[in-house]
Amino acid sequence: MSRIRIKKLLYAVAGAACCLFPSETISPSDVVPPPGRADKLESFFESYHCPQPFYTADYLRAADTYHLDYRLLPAISIIESKCGQYRKWNNRWGWTAVHGFSTVRAGINFVASRLAQSYFYKDKTTEGKLLVYNPSPRYSQVVKQLMGEIEDLENTDD
Repeated sequence: MSRIRIKKLLYAVAGAACCLFPSETISPSDVVPPPGRADKLESFFESYHCPQPFYTADYLRAADTYHLDYRLLPAISIIESKCGQYRKWNNRWGWTAVHGFSTVRAGINFVASRLAQSYFYKDKTTEGKLLVYNPSPRYSQVVKQLMGEIEDLENTDD
């Protein structure tokens, strides 16, 4: 089951608990994302010698806000700009932006919002989004491999 489906299920359970047990109110904001994601992203960026800051909190916030896999944009950034080493105009994701982004944070938010909400990407799986982002099957394969590397990293929270 995908993380997004699990998260939606947790939200639904939290909402149902509010109705079934009114004295014990649980809201979707009480559902905490799994621990260790920030550590995994930090380790991932370090392993690729990415320039600091890594913008880990911004990647996680955008992924949670737009219900994207938290590994997607960091993985794309490795392919498109070696996570910022070869970037232009704060664009680490190879996004076709005429004037780039005012900041890396703005770029993270913009690309995440487009992958979640724009006509071309909305309601597609991660695989579907990747095939629109770059139609080469090899591109999708490499991004998913990088996402797997992030997932396989050890949690230091344990």
